[in-house]
Amino acid sequence: MTRPLVLLRPYRMVLFTAVIVLGLYLASLYSYLLFHSIVEIFSIIVAYSAFIFAWNTRRFLENGYILFIGFGLLFVAGIDLIHTLAYKGMGVFPEHDADLPTQLWIAARYLQSITMLIAPVFLRRKLNITGTIAGYSAVIALLFASIFVWDVFPVSFREGSGLTPFKNGSEYVIVLILFGSILHLLRYRAELDSDILRLLLWSVVLTIAAELAFTQYISVYGGMNLLGHFLKLAASYLVYRAVIHTGLVEPYNLLFHNLRKAEQQYRAVFDHSLNGLALHETNDSQGNPGDYVLVNANAAFEEQTGLSRSGVIGLSSVQALSMIDPALLDDIYAQVVLTNSPVHFDQYSGELNRHFNISAFSPGPGQFATAFEDITERKRADETLRLSEERLRTVLENMPVLLVANDAEGGLLIWNRECERVTGYSAEEIIGNPRVGELLFPNSEYRAQVLQEWNQQGGNHRNWEIKITCKDGSTRYTSWSNISSQFPVPGWSSWMVGVDITGRRQSEQRTALLQQVTAGLSEAVTLEQVAEVIVSQGLTAVGGHLGTVALLHEDGQSFEILNRRGVPDDIYQQFRRTALDYPGPLSDAIRTGEPLWIETLDEYITRYPQLEAVLREATGSRATVCLPLVVNERVIGGIGFSFQYERHFEEAERAFMLALVQQGAQALERARLYEQAQHLAALEERQRLARDLHDAVSQTLFSASILAEALPGQWKRNPEKGERLLDQLHTLIRAALSEMRTLLLELRPNALAEVELSDLLKQLTQTLQSRQSGKVIVTTGALPDLPSDVKLALYRIAQESFNNIAKHAQAAEITVQLWFEDAHVHLAVEDNGRGFEPAQVRPTSLGLNIMRERAETIGAQLMIDTELKRGTRVEVIWPHDAAVPIDSSLGTGRNNHRL
Repeated sequence: MTRPLVLLRPYRMVLFTAVIVLGLYLASLYSYLLFHSIVEIFSIIVAYSAFIFAWNTRRFLENGYILFIGFGLLFVAGIDLIHTLAYKGMGVFPEHDADLPTQLWIAARYLQSITMLIAPVFLRRKLNITGTIAGYSAVIALLFASIFVWDVFPVSFREGSGLTPFKNGSEYVIVLILFGSILHLLRYRAELDSDILRLLLWSVVLTIAAELAFTQYISVYGGMNLLGHFLKLAASYLVYRAVIHTGLVEPYNLLFHNLRKAEQQYRAVFDHSLNGLALHETNDSQGNPGDYVLVNANAAFEEQTGLSRSGVIGLSSVQALSMIDPALLDDIYAQVVLTNSPVHFDQYSGELNRHFNISAFSPGPGQFATAFEDITERKRADETLRLSEERLRTVLENMPVLLVANDAEGGLLIWNRECERVTGYSAEEIIGNPRVGELLFPNSEYRAQVLQEWNQQGGNHRNWEIKITCKDGSTRYTSWSNISSQFPVPGWSSWMVGVDITGRRQSEQRTALLQQVTAGLSEAVTLEQVAEVIVSQGLTAVGGHLGTVALLHEDGQSFEILNRRGVPDDIYQQFRRTALDYPGPLSDAIRTGEPLWIETLDEYITRYPQLEAVLREATGSRATVCLPLVVNERVIGGIGFSFQYERHFEEAERAFMLALVQQGAQALERARLYEQAQHLAALEERQRLARDLHDAVSQTLFSASILAEALPGQWKRNPEKGERLLDQLHTLIRAALSEMRTLLLELRPNALAEVELSDLLKQLTQTLQSRQSGKVIVTTGALPDLPSDVKLALYRIAQESFNNIAKHAQAAEITVQLWFEDAHVHLAVEDNGRGFEPAQVRPTSLGLNIMRERAETIGAQLMIDTELKRGTRVEVIWPHDAAVPIDSSLGTGRNNHRL
């Protein structure tokens, strides 16, 4: 009987499987519910068993793969259990039809396929058990709520029509996920035993086949449904074989696969390590510190030490490791063996001219191992790096830019010498000082502003300008750039470089101040006005407290103060006019024509001891600048600025003051020339008035005087002739009065603007009437308000025309017309006198140029119509509205010339 059993042993599994399949098939014929329940319960038992096995062996598992699958199968089995109870005909959920178990089936398969897809990730990492339980619990809760509570899970089966598109589509999606899990598992196949990997892969393949079968049935009792459950049963059995049977019967393959692989890897690492490895064993059976024997070494040991393995194996460690000092080696043996703690140290071998990093440790009782790493190149690189770092630190410390660096907590690490030079604070005063912000930004509001801007920029900025208060209380302007995010430096959380832009800002400020002073000087006209601008604005620009402007006297031997600011009255009266040979700073600057810079009180008193009392008691000056006013290489005076504090005048500041003084010198010279021009103009006006008085008023009064002397005699002889002479005398006196009024108006130009133009013309005609015998007819009309410059220009043109008539025309009749027509003001002066030929008269004659220029200044058109022996007509046309053009047809005549 035993012989047949032995022969059947290879086929036992096939026979057993056939019996199981046949039994289940018969059960399905008897009761499909019985068949379905057996298959589902078996898969549920397998799932729960896999979880229990994984949970109880979790302390021995080196990764989370098996445990993650166990959790997944546990929760999938929970859904399958509800699915089994809800199956059509079970009667557990009578209010539901066949859609409920189908929905539960789809939910379970989604969860199973996704679990198999994710699981290989945990072949190389540990599993967070709490997070996994929470995640699966949340998923199960959502699935059950969507099916039983919210009723939002898609319909999967309809009675009569069968599976819905959602159910079939889901099966295909699940198949794709399972294919993905196969590919994912194959990526990590090196982490699993080959037999277990094969069983798991076939389990997934059978699951895929089952899902495809489940897409084809119409009835839950149909044949494709039956086939799908057989395939699921086979897949569950393979999981059983892979996890439970293998874990219980052959636990080494499952639980200690990584250990065996690690041992293989260890051997490979030992043999092929780039570092030299040597293993020693003690001669002392008790494992106490003592001499050791080298029992093994790898190829790298030979290469790095130059010692043959066959030549050193079996020798004492002291003999074998001759490159290590024996006393040091004994100490290392004792420390490692007694404390069981590894030791690391560097050792230089003069014999080999190499540097080694040696690690000594005890791999087991009575054993001692040494690992040699040739660090010669690294030592050389470290030395090169050290030298480079020293050079870099020297450069950073001495480069002419500001450099600061911070650690992760915001503390300062670097404060280079340029920072020390600019701020006056040493690195010892700044680094580690919690009050550094208060030192550099003492103003709390500005400090808060700087901090806010820093936070807004996020430590990434260029050309960020901030003001720093230096140790001596002065303010420096700096510009910073932070590019540490683009160019990180190890050990520096953030760093930035800056430049001192105080000179540039001061230059900008000085330029603005110079422009302001220049604008003020351009508006000043007189010497006093210019001097006031220089002293007031110039003193503010240079930051002084006393200022003086003096002009050289005409005698060239003294100067006189033209304006001052801050100078006490008694000091001003004492030095108001000073001789050039007086020993003082301003007189020296004017006399020599060279700038004088005095920066300290001691220097001031040393050079001018006679001024010590004035400096200490009256002015309080500690420094001064005296600069000559030079125009065309000729000194015309000087400017002095004094300061309350001693100061150093830098080149930029000196250049600024020299430019300021040069502007002042030019303005003073311009004002002086203007006053001279005004004086000359006044002289010319007086001479013209004198000529007019002589030519007109004087002669008229002389004629009146002759008539007055002859009048008494004529009156006695011939009263009628006396009356005529009296009328002539009255006319002469009236003409003289008219001319005097005109001359008085000339002396007060503002009065001309106050009188109506028609009245001015009548005044002129009265004067003209007294100077010639012709008849004068004046016609004026209503006029709009005229600007004063227009009124004055028309008056002067009429005056010049009257002068020409009186001198040259010999006219019997003169007509003066003034009217407003078509938005134009017309002024016409016409006589019937001699006339002239324009081509034969120079423009400068008869005042033609003067009349033309006056017309052009107000935008008017001047026309002269003349012909020999037929008189002259002068007409001016001014458009009242500047937008109205002058019509060329307005002026016509014999020889019409538009000027």
